[in-house]
Amino acid sequence: MRLSEEKRQRILDAALRTFVRHGFYNAKVSEIAREAGVAHGTVYLYFKSKEHLLRTIFEEQMGEALRYIKGKVSQIQGAKAKLKRLIEAQMELVKEHKELTELIIIEMRQSSKFLKSEAVMLIADYIDFIEGILKEGIRLGEIRKDLNTTIVATTIYASFEGVVTRWLLEESCFDLKKAADEIYTAFMDGISLTTGD
Repeated sequence: MRLSEEKRQRILDAALRTFVRHGFYNAKVSEIAREAGVAHGTVYLYFKSKEHLLRTIFEEQMGEALRYIKGKVSQIQGAKAKLKRLIEAQMELVKEHKELTELIIIEMRQSSKFLKSEAVMLIADYIDFIEGILKEGIRLGEIRKDLNTTIVATTIYASFEGVVTRWLLEESCFDLKKAADEIYTAFMDGISLTTGD
């Protein structure tokens, strides 16, 4: 039997809304099916379990976000300018996709199956991408040579999660564009060969 891509997407969209509304553990597959306008059993034709739905949302949306960010950054010259654009693009995505961000930042971390899945490799890929920019900055003489690029790249990624978590929990308590500027300035003051960039 040929499965419908449109129906699959409806189920994913419904799952996203249901997970955000009720939390991952309280969400029921029957409610996702009702929200998607399909029979309960139809969900299982596309996805093995509720955890499979969660992982698929993350993998597809995170993959799309990474392509978007890499596309924006690839148009920029210079490592420091690339890092600034990366941080800005990250915050733009958060603001544009608040429900998805809430699911990724808050709900997914509660799933032990998610944390043990291949989906986390996308996070590693993102951190590796940030590290590549830092290494480029060292080569270009923009960033200190003694920098541990792995630790700093991981810290930059963690700063996104920390800032965005507070923004979500405190209902958009600050401007994300300004937050991007603050994150960039804080890191550049510590890792640049000259401060104040």
